Amino acid sequence: MGVKVKFGNGLTSSFWKDNWKANVPLCSKYHRLFHLDVNGDCSIDDRVHNGEWAWEWVRPIGPRYSSLLQEMKIELDNISLNNDVDRKVWSLSNEGVYKVRDIRALIDISILPSWNLATRWVKQLPRKINVFIWRVAWNRLPTRLNFLARGMDIEDIGCPLCDYNVESLDHLLFGCVMAKELWLKVKIWVDMDVARDCSSWSEWVSWFDSWSGASDSKTKLYVFVASLLWHIWRFRNSKLFGSNSMKKAFLFDSI
Repeated sequence: MGVKVKFGNGLTSSFWKDNWKANVPLCSKYHRLFHLDVNGDCSIDDRVHNGEWAWEWVRPIGPRYSSLLQEMKIELDNISLNNDVDRKVWSLSNEGVYKVRDIRALIDISILPSWNLATRWVKQLPRKINVFIWRVAWNRLPTRLNFLARGMDIEDIGCPLCDYNVESLDHLLFGCVMAKELWLKVKIWVDMDVARDCSSWSEWVSWFDSWSGASDSKTKLYVFVASLLWHIWRFRNSKLFGSNSMKKAFLFDSI
C-alpha cells in the first residue's frame, strides 16, 4: 500500500510482484498461478504478445486452476501497453505525489480506534480538563493496564485505590469502590440517575446524549462529571506517587 506502478510499455514493471492492477500484487491475489509461472520475475511486457496475454506455465493449466486463470483474465481485460515509460506513483493521494499527511492519516486509521467519536470541547471547562476528557474518550491515559498493553514491564497492575481489580481506565473511573461512592454522591446531588450504572465513558456519553434535559442543564452536568473524573485521576496520582496534597474525605467537596 502506498506505492503503485503506473505502467506504460511494461518493460520495467513486474507482472506478478508490482502493484499495477489490483490493490495488491497479482502474486498475492493469484499466488497459485504465480507459482506455476516459469518466470516469477517476468515483466508485464513479457506476458503480452501481439496484444494478447502470453502465458508460460511449468505445466499445463488443468481444470483445477482454469477458473482462477479465467478470473484473472477478466480482471486484466482491456489492458493495453503504450510507449510511455513505467513509473511509480503514490497511491494514497489523487495527485500521485508522496505527502507526509497521507502517511499520518494511514497510521491513524491503522492504530486509532475505528468507532466514530465526536470531540467535545466545553468552554466552561479548563483546557487541561478538556484534554483529559479527550484522553479518557480514547483510552489514552497512562493506567497500569495500558502500560502493560504497550509492552512495559509492570510489577503490579492492580488498582492503587482499591487493590481489588486490574487498573483499567473503565475500572478506575467507574468500577472502583471509591469511584462508585463518588458516582452515588453525584446521583444524590443532582437528584437523578445520572450514571445509570455505566461501566465506561462511552456508555455514559451514550446515556448523556439520549438525555432530553435542557441545554444549560446538560452543560452543567457534563462539566460536573468531567470535573469528577479529573479529580479521581488526580487523587489516583496523588496516592500512587506519594503526595499527600489530596484527602479522600474532601475529594467530592473539591469538585
